[in-house]
Amino acid sequence: MTIGGRSLILMALLLALVSCVPSTGSRGGGVVKAPKQGCLDCHPEMATRFAGGRVHPPVAEKNCAACHLPHGMIGGIQLRANPPDLCFSCHQAQARERGEKAVHQPFAEGKCNRCHAAHNSEFAHLLTKMAPALCFSCHDREPFSRKYVHAPVANGCAGCHLAHGGGATATVGARGGLALPGVP
Repeated sequence: MTIGGRSLILMALLLALVSCVPSTGSRGGGVVKAPKQGCLDCHPEMATRFAGGRVHPPVAEKNCAACHLPHGMIGGIQLRANPPDLCFSCHQAQARERGEKAVHQPFAEGKCNRCHAAHNSEFAHLLTKMAPALCFSCHDREPFSRKYVHAPVANGCAGCHLAHGGGATATVGARGGLALPGVP
């Protein structure tokens, strides 16, 4: 066998070996190949941990790769993109709200996880707490707990304030819109 023939065989073997390694996808989008083994094969505790309550659709579909890059033997949690870009890759309507006149500070800073859980929650919209407790985890409760409270305040923040942003000041909806769809 000639040196050229051996080189050709060596290159073919090397190419075959490399093609058997699972792809880890890319942070920049592109084609995402499913790992040879499912995430829950190595992380079965996650199936139980993220099964209850309201479940984020990719989690319910066991599609970890929608948000995470497969990591192989090395380990570690790697996201496909940094928040909020990762969130906005699916939640385009919310991305457009960033251009509103008034934008809620955590939302403007891209800190979706200040109010939302990534995998599942016991509350609607994957909120980490029920309103108004969620609102009061950052905003001062005292002005809203006086003897006389403005009637709309007694009905909750969502009656007047939009959660992400709005066309009026202080994230008040142009029509006094609801902060959370489906919340009276």
